[in-house]
Amino acid sequence: MVGSGHGAYFLQVESAPEVCRPNTPLTIHNISVYRTPAGAHFDFKSWTGDGGEAYVISVENGVIRTTRQGSVIY
Repeated sequence: MVGSGHGAYFLQVESAPEVCRPNTPLTIHNISVYRTPAGAHFDFKSWTGDGGEAYVISVENGVIRTTRQGSVIY
């Protein structure tokens, strides 16, 4: 990751949402996330990086949950 700022987020979705309809809360599971700050490296092919943080996000009936430590999403 080159440049100034807060870095970048890479998200990978491997399966379709279970619920994705207008006026209905979203349900989708197991979204792989890698957050990389400036100066970190990320390899799309292997979906790995160094200097960043990997975690998973799921959304159940419109409520976001994460495996990130402290359950904080920013």
